[in-house]
Amino acid sequence: FNEPRQPLLIHRKKKDGVPIHLMPELCVLTGQSNEMRQNFQLQKDLNRIIKPNPQKRLEESRNLLELLCKNPTTSEIMKKWAINIDLNPVKMDALKINAGDLIMGANNRFSVENTPDFDRRIQVEMFEQPRLAKIGVFCSRRDQEACRTFMDTLKKCVDTFNYPMDQPREFLIDGREFSDWEDQFRKVLNEDVQAVILLLPGKKKNSPFYDDCKHFLLTKFPIPSQVVLVSTILAGKNLRSIINKVLIQICAKVGGTPWTLTDFPFTDRPTMVVGIDVFHRSNMRKDSLLAYCATVNRHLSRYWSTVDVHLGEEMGVSIQSAVKRSIT
Repeated sequence: FNEPRQPLLIHRKKKDGVPIHLMPELCVLTGQSNEMRQNFQLQKDLNRIIKPNPQKRLEESRNLLELLCKNPTTSEIMKKWAINIDLNPVKMDALKINAGDLIMGANNRFSVENTPDFDRRIQVEMFEQPRLAKIGVFCSRRDQEACRTFMDTLKKCVDTFNYPMDQPREFLIDGREFSDWEDQFRKVLNEDVQAVILLLPGKKKNSPFYDDCKHFLLTKFPIPSQVVLVSTILAGKNLRSIINKVLIQICAKVGGTPWTLTDFPFTDRPTMVVGIDVFHRSNMRKDSLLAYCATVNRHLSRYWSTVDVHLGEEMGVSIQSAVKRSIT
């Protein structure tokens, strides 16, 4: 070691909490930093390498097999073990299901498979756009400039989507604690508010108020909410496209349908798609949580969901109850 007195890194195993001591000099950073994740060009170049298309993936696999066969060392080992590798993949008959067309608003449709600019084509009037008459935008007073930029850009996006939305109300919050945000929420929110947009400080996945705001708007005042980082607004890069997608997310959260697909199986008859998951608490074996989600329209784009606490009784009872409630 170059530095004999370097401090140790301590990692505790999640399962049993046993500490593992690591020498920093022998450790290597892995993954990507927040700055790297936010670098669009870098992510695009990385995806080109780590997410090749099927034809490129097949060519790379064939090249690897050729290297194994041509390399004297590996070919000798393969010969010793009587291993023969066919460079060509096994061919088999298969059924290809038609991906269909994506249907937007005003019956605007385009092919799912044969549309290269897919991301741009979905940033238009959506399939079903519920009217938003009462929506609030919350922002810290010190980020007032970012709020103005957001509101101006949102107005342009609303016009592009032909979205039936009244002018959102702005609420500027004094103070630097979540309690200041909570006080404002309690002061102005009521059952008539359809959605809330939060312009929060901080970096991606590390905003100081994100968890608290979301928890409050899920439990105390159940109102659909959408977070936009102030740093994203001030950066200005691709802001119009970003807020277009924010509008799409809001539409979905308030019960709208951004788009639907043709050729969905079973949509020509009454059909409900159901998803079920179960969570067992390791420290309380008798308690389990049942998560249940079901579609409630013919386009399979709206959902009803519930979470039931299972206390030792047969899980099928909870599932039966959830199915009945989702149908009615």
